[in-house]
Amino acid sequence: MTYQPTSGKQTELFLSGITDISEPQKQILTKESLKVIKAAGPSASGRQNVGLVVGYVQSGKTMSLTCVSSLARDNGYAHIIILCGVTNELFDQNMKRVVKDLIEPSKMAFLTKANPRKTEVDFYRGKFRLFKLSKGKNATVVTFLLKHANHINNLATVLQGVGSDANGVSTLVIDDEAHMAGLNTSFTREEESNVYKALKNLRSKISDYAYLQYTATPQAPLLVHLGDCVSPEFAIVLTPGEGYAGGRQFFPEKSNKDLIIDIPAKEVPESKDPELPNSPPTSFKEALQKFLIGVADNLANDRRDSVRSMLIHPHKETKWHWRYSELTKDYLDFLQGILIEEDEGEKASLIKEFQKAYKDLNSTCKTLSDFEHIVEALPEALEHAKSGIMVVNSTNREKVQWNIANILIGGEVLGVGFTVKGLTISYMLRTSPKGQIDSMQQRARFFGYRGKDLSLTRVYLSEETHAAFRDYVKHEEGTREELKKMQEAGKSLKQWRRNFLIRAGMQLTRSSIQSLVTLRSDATKTTHPLQPYYKHEQFNSEHLKVLDEVAKKWGLDPDPECKKSWTAAQKHLSGYIDADKVLHDVIARFNWVNEDDIARWDSNFYLLKFMTEEAKRQGKSPMFKVMVMRPSERGTGERGVTTGAWELLQGRNPAGGYPGDKAMADPDVTTIQLHCYTFKHGRTGEIMGKDIVVPIILPAKSDQRTMQAIMQVK
Repeated sequence: MTYQPTSGKQTELFLSGITDISEPQKQILTKESLKVIKAAGPSASGRQNVGLVVGYVQSGKTMSLTCVSSLARDNGYAHIIILCGVTNELFDQNMKRVVKDLIEPSKMAFLTKANPRKTEVDFYRGKFRLFKLSKGKNATVVTFLLKHANHINNLATVLQGVGSDANGVSTLVIDDEAHMAGLNTSFTREEESNVYKALKNLRSKISDYAYLQYTATPQAPLLVHLGDCVSPEFAIVLTPGEGYAGGRQFFPEKSNKDLIIDIPAKEVPESKDPELPNSPPTSFKEALQKFLIGVADNLANDRRDSVRSMLIHPHKETKWHWRYSELTKDYLDFLQGILIEEDEGEKASLIKEFQKAYKDLNSTCKTLSDFEHIVEALPEALEHAKSGIMVVNSTNREKVQWNIANILIGGEVLGVGFTVKGLTISYMLRTSPKGQIDSMQQRARFFGYRGKDLSLTRVYLSEETHAAFRDYVKHEEGTREELKKMQEAGKSLKQWRRNFLIRAGMQLTRSSIQSLVTLRSDATKTTHPLQPYYKHEQFNSEHLKVLDEVAKKWGLDPDPECKKSWTAAQKHLSGYIDADKVLHDVIARFNWVNEDDIARWDSNFYLLKFMTEEAKRQGKSPMFKVMVMRPSERGTGERGVTTGAWELLQGRNPAGGYPGDKAMADPDVTTIQLHCYTFKHGRTGEIMGKDIVVPIILPAKSDQRTMQAIMQVK
């Protein structure tokens, strides 16, 4: 009988206490949470399942894991372990949310422990006994853990001490921000990192559990070896709630100029170790002015319980954080001095600058106070902003105290899981041309349920970072779609051959974690198999059959670029064919023997498929140029079978005017060329057989040429 978990009393209590989402959204939340619990498997069944739960950055994953926890209680779980974060700030933030939304309304259905000591064996033994004796009517224990080896090992020691009383105790382990610490970060050193080892130890002490990895950046969990204990079996993709603004809203194919502002190239540091700036860039001063206008608007309307925040990412090195703290304070002092001075000329000039910033914000925020009222409130706004400057990095772990105006300056600490209240202005000077896509994704603290703040939101980025974010959205949406397909088909993720789209030069995740072997396929080059001929009767025959069908049945004409004076070896057939038909009837029918060729071909198929779907989403009817090369001399060209990469295409012939096979491609459309060769042994000259070579040539000006495909190699 199929396991069907149900929503019960605790889930109803939890949902009734959530007042900031609509009833339809509650239904979606419940439906998806039931999918998670169902995929985790029935309690008390001796499972040891690992699953991935994927949301968007700041889209409500904590609400999802809280709803899943309430369902766990309704469906027989005696123990819920929540790994709340890698820092005390994240631990406190996440635990408080769960306690407020789940524990407090529960009417004694839950008991909590935070980072239990080794001596608390009797507490757990007693609660587990009571849960079993009451057949699930007594309280479920919720244990909150900081993701630190000592705390995790302490709980493992406790559970070991509980002994046989832990048998049959169904446990749900929730790893929030699962891409952090819980994976083996010492893989490349052939060691086990401390937290990873501690989690293995903890899981060994639990006989029946489901381990849920919650994250917005699933790259790392998906790239560990399939045999690793943290490699997920299933994935559930979460739907964001109403009013969520994420990658698709901020970084559509055509730039969102209302929200995103490019920092001029001359203001972006060029070298890896640039000199610290002596004065604030013009774009930075503009960003500060817009932030101050937002603060002044709150003050002008007496909204003194509202928070406005600005986030500044100047550089990865902490010395830049402190310098920008100084530049910010100095510039605010400068503004304050002009506003209180009697020099009307300077004041008028400054007011004109603010008026320009006001006009930009007013173009999206029609409810902004009159400019005169903003100017009146600016002196107080400046004072609040000066008192709200704070550096948040590894050298300063001071807890953020939220004020009317907050200017937070830092690096990675302001990334994963960190919620910036009332964020309206982000200034990201740092660039990541060859960084990790999951880290860059987590820096997008401006994603989230912006509400009315969205109309005042502005994000300042270097042009390079702006382009990288646009490509990251393609990567994210492509990955989510692949995971949804596996989810809908009910297939294990162990069966999914990983494939990802990624910006050229970027990495998916930290190399110290990735233990799955992958191949990167560069879309900026002409692609065809490296070793196209292996004698395989079925594959060779099917390839030749594809060529026959295309040449005889697809209505191709002599290519108009071919000149009459050219030889038969320089004349080809071509036509423009629906992209889906080419993908299905040509590309998908080619198979190769060499594993690198298989991975390269599959990754290019994935890239072409993505490009086609992207074009259709934009209302286009994508076509590929299909070419049958030198059909009158089919198979007469010979290529010697050697090791290494082959040069298979005919080059330029200046004397006859032939530009070369690659140049016959359409510069504006993806071109698929079909070449038929007779292959012979490189040393003996023995004829081995005929096969097809299929170069894929992307448009010269295509945005997709910035993308690469990364494919798992089995």
